[in-house]
Amino acid sequence: MSGDDAYGRELSRALQASGAQLLDEHIKAPDQLLSQNPDLRFVLVRERSGQRLLLSMGCAASAHAYKFKTEFVIAVRDGDFERRVLEYVAYFHLTRRHINFAECLEIGTYEDEAFTHVYTSVPFFFPRAVNHIEIEEYQYDLLWLMPLRKEEAEFVATFGSEAFEARLDASNYDYFDERTDFSYLSPPQ
Repeated sequence: MSGDDAYGRELSRALQASGAQLLDEHIKAPDQLLSQNPDLRFVLVRERSGQRLLLSMGCAASAHAYKFKTEFVIAVRDGDFERRVLEYVAYFHLTRRHINFAECLEIGTYEDEAFTHVYTSVPFFFPRAVNHIEIEEYQYDLLWLMPLRKEEAEFVATFGSEAFEARLDASNYDYFDERTDFSYLSPPQ
């Protein structure tokens, strides 16, 4: 039994203990790029608020010489956004690029889609038992890929991640909301 298999079982147990409902444990993402990743799959979960989420499994790669591994979670939305983020996750899997918290990553510009970036964050909607799991000598961490529009990505690039998170916390938006009014990025009067 590999550490990654043990991680999958521990993740399922931790999700159920947190009140999340596993909807499907074996989602294969579409696209030719993903077909190059035979071990990569996704788990569809409904967390306590009712939000549906996709969690990657098998994406984990050790970061450099360390024994830290990263998996990803994204919120399910209408449209083509999830497919593009899944492609991004597959690209990460192929390149083994290490990604940190509070990074703003470009996922591409598409005519029919407003989101151009993802912001990496701790998935606070899950307890630590889900977000950080230790199996043998490896530490697995979930990284939330939150969609950003161009205006938000420009704000992060100009003012930094702490300013962005502070403005978002102070706004009326929930983290899962689709944000279209960017006045929340303006300093308070």
